[in-house]
Amino acid sequence: SYIVLVREVMSTMHKGKPFRIDATVFHGFCFLDDENAKLSQKLSLDLKTDVLTIASYTDENPTETVHAEMRCRPMELRPEHKIPLDVEGTIARATNVTFKDEFYATIGNNYQDEFQTVEQAWTRRGFDSVHGRPQLEALPCCYA
Repeated sequence: SYIVLVREVMSTMHKGKPFRIDATVFHGFCFLDDENAKLSQKLSLDLKTDVLTIASYTDENPTETVHAEMRCRPMELRPEHKIPLDVEGTIARATNVTFKDEFYATIGNNYQDEFQTVEQAWTRRGFDSVHGRPQLEALPCCYA
């Protein structure tokens, strides 16, 4: 997951500080599988623009493929940032409940069971409110 890579870079560069990602451009997926066992990832942080570039390459194809560019910056938490999430209220106001298979079929992404962590999602007409329940055992160890 790209966010895991961003967290690693930000915790190394700005130890103990919260951060925000306020601009993201996705260029394509980076599939990690047995066929590309020699795939290497490259993370580049431009200190002037705060843009982290996530790219990959292989020994056979040393030309980098850029997968995502994310502007990530440290931030200060202020009291107004500490607003509790109304999870129960969001679920109660939902007009649609979707389970895993329907969720992935609806969004049109074919992850081929590689990264399907959403078990259930609650939405409201107009999508002004969305809540998802992840399948926690499917996430990397850092989320356990």
